[in-house]
Amino acid sequence: MNQLESMFEYGKNVVDALQSSKIYDDQSDLDDQALVAYTFGVYNGYAKKYDITGEDLVAVLIRLISEHIGYPVDYSEAMTQFMIQCTNKSVNETIYIIIHKGLDAFVSYEEDTDFFKSEYETILKDLKTVVETSQPPTRKTATERLNEKFNA
Repeated sequence: MNQLESMFEYGKNVVDALQSSKIYDDQSDLDDQALVAYTFGVYNGYAKKYDITGEDLVAVLIRLISEHIGYPVDYSEAMTQFMIQCTNKSVNETIYIIIHKGLDAFVSYEEDTDFFKSEYETILKDLKTVVETSQPPTRKTATERLNEKFNA
C-alpha cells in the first residue's frame, strides 16, 4: 500500500471514531464541518511526519470527504479550500482552533482514536451550545444547492 492510500485509510479510521460519538449527528453540516476541520489538522500532522506534499494532502482530504463522509466532489473541494483558508486565524477563528486541535492531537496521540473521539465530542458540545439548535443544518445534494442558487 502506498503512502497516500495509507493516509486515506488512517483518515477513515479517524472519521469512523469521530462519527461513532453519541452526540454526532450524521445529518448536521455543523458536525461534519467540525469533523473535517479536526481531520484536516490530523492530516497536517500525518503529512509532516511522512513527508507528504500539501497537494497530496488536499487530494486525499477531498477523496475522504467525498468517498467516506459522503459529500459530492464539488462540495468536498469547496470544503477543503475553506479549511485551507481557515489556516489563517482571521478567516474563521473557530475552524482555525479545531484544525489546530486535530494537529496537536496527532502529534500527541497519533494512534489513540479514542482520544480523538473524546476531544471531538468536547468540540461538538462547545459548538452546539453556541449554535441555534432548533433548526439544525441539513445535508443538501449538489442539485438542491444549485437550485437554491439559481432560484434565489
